[in-house]
Amino acid sequence: MTEVYQQVPAFIAALPVPSVTSKETPSAEQAEVMRASFTFIHKFYLEFESKKDGAPALLNLLGLTYNDRLDLSVSTGADQVTPLSTTYIRDSVCEVPAIQGVIPEDMKMVCNDIIFAK
Repeated sequence: MTEVYQQVPAFIAALPVPSVTSKETPSAEQAEVMRASFTFIHKFYLEFESKKDGAPALLNLLGLTYNDRLDLSVSTGADQVTPLSTTYIRDSVCEVPAIQGVIPEDMKMVCNDIIFAK
């Protein structure tokens, strides 16, 4: 089972999820995989002492890690990058229209616990 807890989050972290700044919405198939992935992370990583192990997968599901889909380039200045904060995640990222109906409501409440776990 230990391998499952390493392989599944690695798979989730590699999913091609539209960025938080994209107007693109997930297809029905992508949405179903994303919904199951949110559920997996919620079920298996919120209870662990090392919640941070689920952070890379969760960041990808929220559209925060796929640099090829973000509006960033080599000329992007530091003042143009929004720093991750608990407020930004809760009030902005978890409320992006593209993932409404995909991200479970109870997951919106615990995203910060996983992303900012130490």
